Parts: sequence; structure tokens; C-alpha cells
Amino acid sequence: MNHDGVKDGYANEALATLADKLSIPIIASGGAGCKEHFFDVFNIGHADAALAASVFHFGEIKIPELKQYLKALKKNGLIYCIKRVIAKVKYRLSIIGGKNGKN
Repeated sequence: MNHDGVKDGYANEALATLADKLSIPIIASGGAGCKEHFFDVFNIGHADAALAASVFHFGEIKIPELKQYLKALKKNGLIYCIKRVIAKVKYRLSIIGGKNGKN
């Protein structure tokens, strides 16, 4: 909660701890102030998704520009979390589908 509205970045250390210990999706909320904060929340915070509001409402970050920025990083191989997120999703789907023998 201390990061909400301050635009200094997400609580990446806390998010990474949660992401590493939990098998549910981690959705970061509160803290985005620039495009780089989104890169950080996925790569340092290991978030599966990130929310932001005021930076979009006030036009500080344009959504198409953010998408282009993240796509460019992905093309350059800088976002490693995509494979981790896909692996998490496949694992969760296997649990839901009962393929791991627990259901």
C-alpha cells in the first residue's frame, strides 16, 4: 500500500517473494510512474500482471507507447519472465484439469 499513488515503482521485493512462494497469479498494483517500472515489476517483481491508473488517466504514459516499449524489450530478449509466466499458467491449468493427480 505504501507504493500506491507515489509513482516510484512497484513493491518489487515483496512481489518477488510472493511470486516465488505462491502458485497463484501475482498482480501488482500501485506504484507505476514510468514505462521502466513495468519492466521492473515483471522482471524484478516476477508479477504476472500489473495494474496502473493515474499514469494513464493523466496521459503521463500512453498505452500504445507502453505496449511498443514492452514489445521492443521482448524482441530483444530482455523480458525473461514471459517463459516463467507461461510455465506458471500451464502448471495452474494442469491443476485445474486434474492432470497432476491431486484432483
